[in-house]
Amino acid sequence: MGQFYLLNTYTSVDRSDILSRTDEVSGDLFDVMGDLYEVLEEDDLGFVAVMAHFKIDEEYRGEGYGKVAFEKIIKYFELLNVDYFALIPYPVEIEREDVTKQDIQKLVKFYQAFHLNIVKQNSDTQLVMGET
Repeated sequence: MGQFYLLNTYTSVDRSDILSRTDEVSGDLFDVMGDLYEVLEEDDLGFVAVMAHFKIDEEYRGEGYGKVAFEKIIKYFELLNVDYFALIPYPVEIEREDVTKQDIQKLVKFYQAFHLNIVKQNSDTQLVMGET
């Protein structure tokens, strides 16, 4: 299961236009784009894909399905000529107050295997990852 957003920053007047539009859609999308703009210091990020959720049902975990599925997701966005791919590594099945640094680090390690890097870290459990 996954949820993704595609943004074409070429069609925006400026950074505030994109942030205004993303805030209307999702708080997480707004946070990711705000952090990307802050760190990358570019007004024109091109065609951006943001992954909001990616989950493999518990009974299928540890079988390699997550790796295969994420490889296909990355390949799909490459075919779409996405300039930047970003996400917030966060376990969607765990309640916010119960998420630990170890939960996040496990996801970070998974995404780093696909060449995603930490773009910005606000705390041990709030960070953004991405790759061009």
